[in-house]
Amino acid sequence: MSKSIIYKGYSVLKEQGISSFLQKSLRYSVSPSQTLSRKFYPLPPDFDDFHYPPDPFKILPVSPDDIQRFSGRKYPPYQGADARLGVVMNGDWDRTEPDHIDPEYLPRYRLYRGDADRFSECIFFKSLEAHFDDKVPWKETDWYQTSLEIIRSGRQTTKGITTRSALDQRCLEIDALYDTIATEGYRSQRELKNYPAAAAEVNVDIARDGTLLFVNGRNRLSIAKLIGVDTIPVGVYVRHYDWMCHRDRLAESDAPENLTYSKHFDMQDVV
Repeated sequence: MSKSIIYKGYSVLKEQGISSFLQKSLRYSVSPSQTLSRKFYPLPPDFDDFHYPPDPFKILPVSPDDIQRFSGRKYPPYQGADARLGVVMNGDWDRTEPDHIDPEYLPRYRLYRGDADRFSECIFFKSLEAHFDDKVPWKETDWYQTSLEIIRSGRQTTKGITTRSALDQRCLEIDALYDTIATEGYRSQRELKNYPAAAAEVNVDIARDGTLLFVNGRNRLSIAKLIGVDTIPVGVYVRHYDWMCHRDRLAESDAPENLTYSKHFDMQDVV
């Protein structure tokens, strides 16, 4: 436990009494299901400057329709030092396209984002929509054909796919995932015993205004959107610095400008 957390706990106990101290200390309690998560994802130092930090392992129940835009962090946003639970980052990454794309991932960037402004406009989602809703064979979708072009150029697509047979197998796996969710319902990673659960779910970043920005988990998010799943669990990698400031202000004041965000999924622990 960091010194700043101990200091904050002492301050709350001294200034607000034992009741508030016990209530707020629950934020840092560790349930059995979180033990493994915290072994690999300790409480991040990014939270030290804020009085009301969220639990980085918290899973938010959100509507798939609320995830429309992409994160603008360097691509791919699900790898590297920023692909951790509980990161806080300033800057314009929540308003712009990536300023850096790893050359190794350029083919995948074309497949999964490219020129699309919204998730529903990317080649991958539109191809799944054509396949599952309009019964278009995989081989006739833009995603399959673009993947085939990438393979023929000697590069790999997602999941290390470098052959047509591997691409066909991937199509079968997506079909199987769709059938499972359609018949058995959308199951959380905690139910599937995958830990740290928040990092294994569909992952998002949170922009300065609370907008959810897609990071990872495109297969499950696409299928959830197509099937019409009401809510799905998501884990948060990066929160904008300004959003964290909104959290603190909401927790400390009920002024109208702060209450604007009071119904947001990520504010329920401070309302």
